[in-house]
This record gives sequence, C-alpha cells and structure tokens, in this order.
Amino acid sequence: MSILKNKLLRQTLSLGFISGLRSFSGLALISQHVSAHTSEPAPEIPLTWFQKEGVAWTLTALAVGELIGDKMPGVPNRTDPPALFGRVALGAMTGAVLSQYEKEEATVGAVLGGVAALAGTFVGFYVRKALVEKSGWPDWIFAVAEDAITVGMGVNALSGLKKYA
Repeated sequence: MSILKNKLLRQTLSLGFISGLRSFSGLALISQHVSAHTSEPAPEIPLTWFQKEGVAWTLTALAVGELIGDKMPGVPNRTDPPALFGRVALGAMTGAVLSQYEKEEATVGAVLGGVAALAGTFVGFYVRKALVEKSGWPDWIFAVAEDAITVGMGVNALSGLKKYA
C-alpha cells in the first residue's frame, strides 16, 4: 500500500493519536478540511457524509465540548472500556476518511488510525498522571497543555493535505 510510503502515514498516525487524546478532535479536523476543500460529493462512504458542512461543525462543537468537559471533576478515565472503545472507533473513522480523501484504501487508514488512537489514549493518560504526581501541580494545567498538543498535532497533520475544490 502506498499509504506506508508517504506523508499519509504520518498524517494518519498523528490524527489517530490525537483521537486518543481528545476523541472528537481528529475527526472534527479532517471533516472541516474535507468540507472546505471539496466542491462535489465524493463517491466513497464515509467520506461523502463527513464532507457535509453541518457534520463538520457538529463534530467541531463536540470536540470543543470535550476540551471543556475534560477539565470537569468526575469525568471517567479515558482508559475505561466505553471511553477507550469510542476513542479507538473515532480514530479508526478518522483514518478511513483521511485515506479516502487522499484516494487510498480506507481499511488501512482505519486500522492505522485505530491503533494510533489506542496508543494516544494510554500515552496521554499515563504521561499526564505522572506529570501531576511528580510536579504536584493541578491536573488542569497538564490538561490544557494536552489540548494545545492535540490542536497543534492536528493542524500540522492537515497542513500537507491536497485540496480538491
């Protein structure tokens, strides 16, 4: 597969990884890009659905809500089974949409995005937990830093995507 030979691999892994940090972020970012940079409906599913402007803005609202909700007390751990499953599924969907947009095999993108989301979930959880324990600083400081990393990685991953408009 050519996905393993070019920048698409890095983009898929990056957007999948950030889906593990903030579950809706990868999908919201790729949906915003696809809706803004394609002028006619794509023949592939799920790409067709994610290129709708209303879907892109709904996913963006969910991503922003998640950024806010992550700082609230009592939020379940991202490593708990329901949250973990959701992150992996959203990472896989992100990888599939990105691959279809770049005219590559969606299955490969889905697997890579899901695996990267799994890694992002655990890396984010354990790094943040260790930083809080070692520093004694409040968790929200590291949560905001994690938000910045999520957005920065996502924007960087999208910077090289083609534009089909």
